[in-house]
Amino acid sequence: MHLIEPEYEGQIVHVDTHVSGEFLFAEAGPRGSRYGVSGIPHVQFDGLTNVTGAGSCNGAAASYRPQMNNRIAATGGVTPVDLSVVMNIAGGQVTVTGTAELVDNVNLSGLQMTLFVVENDITWCCDPQGGDHFDRISRGIRSNPITLTFGGGTVQTQETWALDSEWNPDNLAAVAVVERISAPREVYQSAGYQNFLSLQWDQAVASVPEGSGEALVSGTIINGNEAGDVFDLNLVGDQGGWIQEFQLDGDPTWYTTTTLPLAGGEEKALTLRVTTDASELIGMVGLTAIGQATSFSVNAEFRVFNGAAAVLFVDADNETTRDLQLPYAEALDALLPFYDAIVVSAGGGPTLATIKGYDLIVWETGKLANNSVSEDSGLAMEAFLGDGGNLLLSSMGFTTSPGSSAPLRTLLGVSTVTDDTGAMEAFGVPGDPVTDGMHYDLEWLSQGFNKCDTVNPIAAGSGTSAATIFFNEFGHSNAIRQETGGGHRTIFNTIEPEAFGEAADYDDEVVLAMISWLLDSNDPAAVGDTPFISSLLSASPNPFSPQADIQFALSDWAAGQSVSLKLVDASGRLVRTLHNGALESGAHSMAWDGLDDAGEEVANGLYFAVLDSADGIMKAKLMRLR
Repeated sequence: MHLIEPEYEGQIVHVDTHVSGEFLFAEAGPRGSRYGVSGIPHVQFDGLTNVTGAGSCNGAAASYRPQMNNRIAATGGVTPVDLSVVMNIAGGQVTVTGTAELVDNVNLSGLQMTLFVVENDITWCCDPQGGDHFDRISRGIRSNPITLTFGGGTVQTQETWALDSEWNPDNLAAVAVVERISAPREVYQSAGYQNFLSLQWDQAVASVPEGSGEALVSGTIINGNEAGDVFDLNLVGDQGGWIQEFQLDGDPTWYTTTTLPLAGGEEKALTLRVTTDASELIGMVGLTAIGQATSFSVNAEFRVFNGAAAVLFVDADNETTRDLQLPYAEALDALLPFYDAIVVSAGGGPTLATIKGYDLIVWETGKLANNSVSEDSGLAMEAFLGDGGNLLLSSMGFTTSPGSSAPLRTLLGVSTVTDDTGAMEAFGVPGDPVTDGMHYDLEWLSQGFNKCDTVNPIAAGSGTSAATIFFNEFGHSNAIRQETGGGHRTIFNTIEPEAFGEAADYDDEVVLAMISWLLDSNDPAAVGDTPFISSLLSASPNPFSPQADIQFALSDWAAGQSVSLKLVDASGRLVRTLHNGALESGAHSMAWDGLDDAGEEVANGLYFAVLDSADGIMKAKLMRLR
């Protein structure tokens, strides 16, 4: 299930109930019997359809997807039941409370609400399937009949369990479902909740490229528990000559240690400031928070690149016999004292949370066609460039992949594309800062590898400059660069490295020239007030209660046309319209107070801010807590 949950984020709540073996308990047997679930891997979807047996993770996921897609298609991804669940741990007891309401005028009879206590991050050696890590394991299950009527308000049910000595209270969560009592035992709605203490930074890395400077990173601490507590905050990470201190929202004092009282569900924004020395290193810095009255604690760190730009190399070519990554690695080794590198599977890649804060990403997919970049990876690139980051994307067939959106192609400077036009020669552009004077006879292992695309640059306009850097023998554009007034530079190259051949010394000349030009860009943080393309930047704090501020920016083009900013729930149902009409170009911020269009408070859970403009549709996730 872990493979497909990200694909259906906000649409699935997964509970793993064992009817035999290590995690069997008294309430699990009756639940299994209710649905005829056996001891072998047996997955039920909304109580209606099932898949029995499991082989590899990929094979199981392939069997699960059709069931989920069919269910979503049958319901339209919408349910008439609004459901929330909370959990409280106190006095050696776990109390779970579910609240349901029928929000559509339909008749649902013979219902029950079932409450689960589940535990995450369990280590048990050894599972017959070879694993030893488990999540969402049921620890307790209780059901109570309920009656829901349209306009009749909310219905609540509550159950309490003794806190078992084998349970880790830090890892407990709650799930509620509303379902039919008799066959067909359809599940109409589900909801999840986890007590937690969260300390999150807005970015995974920061950089002080010249050294002896300052890095500021913002974050949020959230007491997601029902009970209030006082938390001891202390710095972590010691880099010798570096100075670390933090500041709490609304308090001008810079601390190295302090205490912070937080009520249940309360959050506080904070900022960590790091003043570095002249050393060249990657240092870990951050904070730890420990509850005085509870067992909850959290440690959150981020990495600071000092004395060099923060660069990430993403090896996504899916090659096992050819070393396509070597030219990039050798160029980066020659230019930088250190950088990060990851290898991902076809179509995969890091999320925005992972890449935010890097100055440059070098991302190569080789000749992968149709699935070189996933939709999530494309959205991460789009947001990264919108924040002013720099990107070298070396890819054939990218524009037909799921991640190739119109906004991303615009950010890469791409106007039109023709796939697989090929190239046997590469001509640099006279006077170009990257390829001036270059000329190569391209050498392919076979013509099957000659998958160069024709990528034409967009016309130069306000705040941007896109241009071809390599033409083939027919004058077709095979690589382009883009520079915008928003502070970022990009290169989109469709010529695979191996084609330049050994004699061309590709890594010393072409890749070095590309990366050097990208690293010589403006400060990535210096994003102009008016972007070249609209972007939905962020929602903060996130999770939020009682209010979230949604930041976005509009291009001159989008500002001249209709713009809407709406909130929808995880099922896609419209919750609130914050704006619908014209807006000026530049940066904007709009607040959502957690109310729907009718003025009612929305339930805890996942929501999406949706910005719809002439530049396309952008989304940002928000988690509501109250």
